[in-house]
Amino acid sequence: MIKEQVKGFSLIEIVVAIAVLVMIIILSSGLYSQIKKMEYRAQNNTQATMLAQEANEAMRSIQKNNYSLMNTGVYGISNLGGEWSLIPNFDTVGNYKRSITITDVSPDKKEVEVNISWEDDGDAKSIKLNSYFTNYQKLIGGGDWTQPIESGFFNLATNNDARAIFVTSSKLYLLTDGEGGDDFYIFDLSSTSSAQLLSSIDIGEKGRDLFGVPPNIYLATGDQSREEQTIFVENLISPYVSGYYNLSDNKNARGITVRGNYAYITTDRRASVGEFFILDISVPTQPVLKGSYEVNDKVNKVAVSGNYAFLATSGGNQELIILDISNPTNPLYVSSLNVSGGVDANDVAVDGNILYMVTDKNSYGREFYAVDISNILNLTVIALLEYGDDINSISLLSSAYAFIGGKKDHSQMNIIDISNLPELTVVGQYDAEGEVQDVFFDNNIVYMATENNNKELQFIKATP
Repeated sequence: MIKEQVKGFSLIEIVVAIAVLVMIIILSSGLYSQIKKMEYRAQNNTQATMLAQEANEAMRSIQKNNYSLMNTGVYGISNLGGEWSLIPNFDTVGNYKRSITITDVSPDKKEVEVNISWEDDGDAKSIKLNSYFTNYQKLIGGGDWTQPIESGFFNLATNNDARAIFVTSSKLYLLTDGEGGDDFYIFDLSSTSSAQLLSSIDIGEKGRDLFGVPPNIYLATGDQSREEQTIFVENLISPYVSGYYNLSDNKNARGITVRGNYAYITTDRRASVGEFFILDISVPTQPVLKGSYEVNDKVNKVAVSGNYAFLATSGGNQELIILDISNPTNPLYVSSLNVSGGVDANDVAVDGNILYMVTDKNSYGREFYAVDISNILNLTVIALLEYGDDINSISLLSSAYAFIGGKKDHSQMNIIDISNLPELTVVGQYDAEGEVQDVFFDNNIVYMATENNNKELQFIKATP
């Protein structure tokens, strides 16, 4: 009787073992299938990104060869005989559909949106890449940037340092870092030799950065109860704060940029709540928090291109951090770049497949970097240049020039020829007689926000 029980028990064990084994095989098979599906999707995303970047480079080639062909509309691209050209509507590469939408920003500036769409296991997928292209041959206008000259200046009534500039449609918006008196200014630039002050208001605390999408101007400020502020400027004589957002943890906002219905904001280091935030500004007067990311360090500025946000940070081993922002509610880490010296990165600018980053004075390296971002997972520094002091800001004239502003005595503003990478050449310098906090190039004029108490706002041009 005992032997029969033992045999029966052994049989049950065998049946159970077989069932468990079958279950393991089924689960393993399902897990393997899921892993392969994830790999397949990752490959599709990588291929789509490469096609978007290829289109961007094609547009850059068209821009250089014949800017007049970049008319408003929707196109595809074709390469015949080694030369890129636009074709109607879209082009296809394998299973991918590629369309390029060109819109006018100004007579000599275009916004180009590349859209790549495909089907992934029955699901519709797409990515976008946005870039700006200028008619820089016309904007250069035959002028000589080796000898920049003063075009005009403005002396503010207070001695607050100018902090940030944004120019659009012949209007200049200026922020200062003062805590007393007005901090936000609007100027008319109808004359290229003077700036006419139209209005100014007190925003309450230090201004840090701004981005304009008139009739709304979005600010990053040191006001710890409303770090983001929206200024309504439809009436240029009577601007007012129409909305704001209070980020938690009482830290200063540092940088801001806007794309579509979203504002991207960076802050000082904040314990456990993040330093990068995405706000939905579909209703500008009532911003809504969509997502955030914990960098664990101060983030000074942000640039956005396509599905990516590029963060300039104070992280000693991650001066540049790239995030995937395709899902605004859940920004994800993609990659980062560490440069020698453990310095702060202060600003970034993206031009197609090239990112430019500027840093504080670096005793062990350089302060100006050109980075190849064509492979977003494997960033490569392709050129660097020594400035010799802190660089605070950078503004690009397409792929021709980079204008940088910083702290270096007697040559705070430098003009760098970036047209022949990896070669970088300083072709011009300008003494602003005070640290330059921000630079903005528009319509062949470089505007500077400075710490010169007699010329807080300065603008220069190429020698005719």
